[in-house]
Amino acid sequence: SAFIIALIAISQAMIIINGLKPYSDTPISGNKDIYAQGIANISSVFFGAFCGGGSFNRTCLNRTLGSRSKLATILSCFFIVLLINVFSDFIAYIPMATMSGLLFLVGLEMIKIKTFKQALKRKDDAVSFFVTLGIVILFGLGYGVLFAFIFSVLIFIHRVSKLNICVSDDFEQKICTVKVRGCLFFGTIDDLLQLFREHSGCHLRLDLRYLNYIGPGPARFIMQEQEKRTTAGKFRMEVISPIKWCAGFPELLDK
Repeated sequence: SAFIIALIAISQAMIIINGLKPYSDTPISGNKDIYAQGIANISSVFFGAFCGGGSFNRTCLNRTLGSRSKLATILSCFFIVLLINVFSDFIAYIPMATMSGLLFLVGLEMIKIKTFKQALKRKDDAVSFFVTLGIVILFGLGYGVLFAFIFSVLIFIHRVSKLNICVSDDFEQKICTVKVRGCLFFGTIDDLLQLFREHSGCHLRLDLRYLNYIGPGPARFIMQEQEKRTTAGKFRMEVISPIKWCAGFPELLDK
């Protein structure tokens, strides 16, 4: 249960931050927000308080009303304490349906129909959305959030395990230019090695400037291929790469 509550809190924080970034003039750090929530929730244990997190509706309401500083949150806490201690008897007569409708109207602005339609065009995101929605309706929010977390991790692994390789051949000069995008590690090196074998009869220009990450194993493979072609002396391989982005082994590709 504690793990699911933590996932819900983190998910809320990241969604709120992504929703506020287009409207904020100051940089917003997701890491700082999550650290702050973690410290607050750990501290709450010593005072017998409930776990807390970000609020979609209150954040949206603050933005709609033109709040610009943390003073809005402080005043909001003050009025909540005032309402609970002074006007709680009157608040008890407000129908729950009225409160639910008010919260729904406030949060409705955060639903971006255009972004939602774009997300549904991607098969993975569409499957994740509808299956998560079904699990939340049938089994509850906790199971839905847990499934969404696991499924999102699997989607991420599936996406990073694929390289985007663009090949352009110059048959007159016998030069093949290869641009590689994505993450290059032990799980994605096979496609690149196959390309090396297919273009063993020409000069190879390997452009790695668009990689997000490269592991030490693939870096060694590229280094070995480069040295093998240099030793053979007939067809060389030129590696274009940014300085010091090989994870822990910048010397492999910075020669």
